[in-house]
Amino acid sequence: MESNKESIHHITTRHESGAGYAADGYARATNDMAAVCVITGVGLTNTITPMAVALADSVPMLVISSQVPSFWSGDRSSRQYSHFVPNIEGIAASVCKPGGSFSVTSAEDIAPTILEACALARSGRPGPVHVSIPVDLLSSTTSAVGLEDTPPVTFPELSAAAHAQLEAAAAALSAAKRPVIIAGGGTAGSSTLLTQLAEALDAPVLSTVAGKGALDERHPLAAGARLHQPLARDHVLDQADALLMLGTQLSPTDYWQFKHDEEVPLQLARLSANAIHVDIDPTSLEQGGVASAGGATILADVSSACGALLTKISPSVGGDGAKVVATAKQLSDDPAAMSSNMMWDFEDEKSGGHQISKTLDALRAALPDDVPLVSDVTRIGYTALSLYESHSPNTFICE
Repeated sequence: MESNKESIHHITTRHESGAGYAADGYARATNDMAAVCVITGVGLTNTITPMAVALADSVPMLVISSQVPSFWSGDRSSRQYSHFVPNIEGIAASVCKPGGSFSVTSAEDIAPTILEACALARSGRPGPVHVSIPVDLLSSTTSAVGLEDTPPVTFPELSAAAHAQLEAAAAALSAAKRPVIIAGGGTAGSSTLLTQLAEALDAPVLSTVAGKGALDERHPLAAGARLHQPLARDHVLDQADALLMLGTQLSPTDYWQFKHDEEVPLQLARLSANAIHVDIDPTSLEQGGVASAGGATILADVSSACGALLTKISPSVGGDGAKVVATAKQLSDDPAAMSSNMMWDFEDEKSGGHQISKTLDALRAALPDDVPLVSDVTRIGYTALSLYESHSPNTFICE
């Protein structure tokens, strides 16, 4: 840190949880990563909630916590050195990427461990990582490690099996008359490829909350983040004869599916072999339900998959994807439909829903395209999912 201190910008927060959420928001808005530095034990437990949020939403984050001095660890740990929390590394590991909680035991290991943790946080499906450092080591002196020694950020290369699956997927999508794309958070870094693929297939694009803006929502094929709006979602999916899901966990939260014993409403059984799920995380593919419905699951990052599909598909000619999207928006954005789905009045001009709509229109008109709108779980935030247009990725942040 000393050798790179000129490039390090410090921000002090009043609470460790705030620091964690600040790092989470920074990563969402910039597609980069921030570090959170907290004190021993209780400082880290205060950071667990934002780490859990980052893990759920695939947000890279580095959390560095101090630990009790080396002398007071091990056999002396039960004597409760200040702020000591038992098994704190295990607590952190529960909200880190697999293998993402590191414990340093020597000053020489600090720099390479942090560099390794940073690479892990951004490799594959991104997520939070943690490094625990005994406080006595923080005042130690050791040789500097240059940033050129940083391990590379890695993504799995397309396997032979994935290439074959993408070949089959391209054939199915080319044969389909009305393919549909669902764009998840994994598409945020592949906006151009997503746009090209949607245009080549003339495919309406429904996005998750994390995927909002990956396809500019002014685009005629962008149905936006309306998966939670049954009239829009069902209008698009009822006509689909192929469904391509890109970089998404198929989370029930995106679909407002809170029934205890039903899957998300994607009509996977009807689409069967023409349902295609692409994700970099094998767990998302295993749990998404596409394979059990007879569809294809392809382990690949979105950029590689979209690039491969674009070289293999036969472009659609004269489709009506834009018309399908326009009708879907009209159905779901009608004030009466909004009132029914959102359980709040959008019809009366003096109603809260109507005023929220006007507020969102004013915000959209005032904010530059690249300025993010940050939403919490509030009525205006829920309304913004569909009624606030995002013009580029990482510009709608919902905590």
